Amino acid sequence: LGLGAYRGLQAMQLQRLAARLRTEQSELAEMGVAAVELPAHQGGIRAKIAAHAEALRQLTDAKVIAEEAAERKAVLLAEASALYAQLQLSPPASLQAQGEAELRQSLDTLSQRVGACAALLEAYRTLGQAPPDDFRAWPLERTEARRASLTEHAPLLREALLLQTKLGGARSLEALVERSEAELEETLVGLRAKVAETTARRAKDTLLGKVEAALWMHKQEAPVGLASMPAEALQALLDKLLGAKAA
Repeated sequence: LGLGAYRGLQAMQLQRLAARLRTEQSELAEMGVAAVELPAHQGGIRAKIAAHAEALRQLTDAKVIAEEAAERKAVLLAEASALYAQLQLSPPASLQAQGEAELRQSLDTLSQRVGACAALLEAYRTLGQAPPDDFRAWPLERTEARRASLTEHAPLLREALLLQTKLGGARSLEALVERSEAELEETLVGLRAKVAETTARRAKDTLLGKVEAALWMHKQEAPVGLASMPAEALQALLDKLLGAKAA
């Protein structure tokens, strides 16, 4: 009877170990951990109990490792979410499926993008301009190339913007920033000529107005072709009219 009771207890112990083993295997499977194989054993029920106990020990170790990995991944995901927030972007759904090594690589790329975006924003602000609305979503290579272009060509771009302002048009940096240095120099030549022409025309219009006012004060009719007279002739006529008035 004693031997039978002992074997009965062993059988119950084995059943409990087997049930616990199945439960632990199921929990690990939900954590994405591969199942632990039952160690090979020979002999009777005592050998089976020992094999199940060893499998449970391995499962416990695997569970600890999995939990530690999950904690590390949670930290990495939080860091990635913070970087995406700085870029004003929503984290992609695929981020959750990435492994630890892949997440670390993603974090490295994201950190570089955040730094590159900050540098690009500063480059635009130095020129008194705002970057395109979608610049935070640009690939790293495009962001760095744009910043390099803005920094390298800053003097040329600044002059171009100033000339555009003098012409009374919209200040368009995006139309200039993709151009090479030679193309920018050529653009500046054209803008300078337009500004000089516009300045001269405005000065002549002002001078013409003064001449017409002086003629009106002297009760004289404007000579034929007054508007087509060169600026030098208009100035001479104005000096004559003002001299006559002073006399």
